[in-house]
Amino acid sequence: MIIELLHELENDFDPKLSAVIDIPNYAEKIKNNAKIISYFDNGNLIAFIAFYCNDLETRIGFMSMLAVDKKNQGKGLAKNLIYSSIEFLKNENFHKYRLEVFKKNIKAINLYIKLGFKVISELDFSVIMELELN
Repeated sequence: MIIELLHELENDFDPKLSAVIDIPNYAEKIKNNAKIISYFDNGNLIAFIAFYCNDLETRIGFMSMLAVDKKNQGKGLAKNLIYSSIEFLKNENFHKYRLEVFKKNIKAINLYIKLGFKVISELDFSVIMELELN
């Protein structure tokens, strides 16, 4: 189901998602290694967040993917998924939450800023953002 949703949304990424990652391999990787919180509608995956919480030394979580299908965007699902992942990380005593987002994805960057994330570094095509979880 994750593969199908990522293929549906791949053209919304700039650059196109499949130009950056191998979608089937990526879906398998997050399935096996990440914590995934999902929303379903009539048995269909409509949104998910995948994040890593396996760095027990630094206690820094990392959001790997946030995806909401097109017809359910703008309904607060992304915000709710982020809040759920934050609560999970806090309950696991993580101190920070990081993510990387393409600079062209202004909509996502604005959402992350609204939720308290701050830019901590810039790369050529993306920014690294971080939220303190105190």
